[in-house]
Amino acid sequence: MSSSLSGNKDIFVQHVAQHQEAFMDRIDEIKWMLKAKNALATLERLNEITAKPLGTPIQVEEITKLAKYSKSRVGRGYKVGPLNESAVLLLSAYLEGFIERLYEECLRHLLHENFASAKVLDILANEARKQFANPSSGHTAGLFRKLTLDITASFGPAFRCPEVNELVEARNRIAHGSAEEISDDAIVNYLDCVRDFGKELSGEICKEITTLS
Repeated sequence: MSSSLSGNKDIFVQHVAQHQEAFMDRIDEIKWMLKAKNALATLERLNEITAKPLGTPIQVEEITKLAKYSKSRVGRGYKVGPLNESAVLLLSAYLEGFIERLYEECLRHLLHENFASAKVLDILANEARKQFANPSSGHTAGLFRKLTLDITASFGPAFRCPEVNELVEARNRIAHGSAEEISDDAIVNYLDCVRDFGKELSGEICKEITTLS
């Protein structure tokens, strides 16, 4: 292996790590959005408790109830459902963008020696993006298979990633106007699964690229 090729692979791994870090930051942004949703629900509950005639003091037991409510019943009974739906749309969109950036890095690396023109890379990347319908595990595997990269080798049957596919299906229904009942627990599960999927995908792609001769 030439030192130039080895150096290119080091740069590739570095770029993938940067994309992964940016993707994890995006997931954290969604978590902060959900915390804001919870704060909104608690505030609405506080408004209910304080909606009393002037001069009526708030009892200690009411404050205690509010504290318990904020921990155990956040978001229930209030119009925060659309925020959960928004979280699904954002998470799916961030995952799709992350996968596309990884694909472009692979494309840039594999064609580096033969195509110096950025326009050629842009055209190929845009064509692949048009055909990448959604970030389900099957579509993701198919996308990288175009570059002869078998990212399913180490994933095995688990690469079906049912939670990620469930997220994408929910996203499609919401995007087409369906009102989805997305629970807080489901959102937390989606976030964790997508985070793990992104890390495993980055690792698998780096391994495939670095083992090429």
